[in-house]
Amino acid sequence: MSNSRRSTLQENLERNATNLEKQERVIVRNSHLVMEARNTNVAILSRNSLSLAVLLNLLPPDKLQEYDKYPLSFRLGFIHSIAEKDFSIATATITDVEYLGLFPKPTLQTLYQYARDIKKFNQDNNKFTILIDKLITAFLYRPIIMQKTIQLMIADKKKSLCMVEDNICASEKTGNIEHNLMGPSNTTNAHSSNTTKIYSP
Repeated sequence: MSNSRRSTLQENLERNATNLEKQERVIVRNSHLVMEARNTNVAILSRNSLSLAVLLNLLPPDKLQEYDKYPLSFRLGFIHSIAEKDFSIATATITDVEYLGLFPKPTLQTLYQYARDIKKFNQDNNKFTILIDKLITAFLYRPIIMQKTIQLMIADKKKSLCMVEDNICASEKTGNIEHNLMGPSNTTNAHSSNTTKIYSP
């Protein structure tokens, strides 16, 4: 996929995104808060780097499929390229946790600056502003959808566990009833047998 034709807006957004990931930020290292910056991009990878990571089994193949489907989202860090086993919230950048609904401020500033530039040229920027609002809304709704999905999954598991518990209780109750029904009968039979043996001629 060629990136030879890109708008100025796209170039600015991609540049800001790659720089943002390498900014110094507070992380947790050995139970202490320290300032640290990444030397290279880890969350934002080019397609070639992503392909190599897939070939080396560092990332699942579906990451490459996602990239081909949403290339700009990957290049802006909206979808990061960090493997689940390597993800650490203790050393995460804003790029790593954007899926939690945290919209990167530099990206937002670039978008609003472009909207102001459109207005300077006496053009209607309302459509572009609406697109920005929709993008922010999508960011905010993503963690809500994730949370709702998790709640539904938990509710389904809880329902299954409740059904198992009900079956166990029903089995125990049935066992107690059978024990109560069989107990006196066995005692009577044993008593009758002993009585027969005592009084038999």
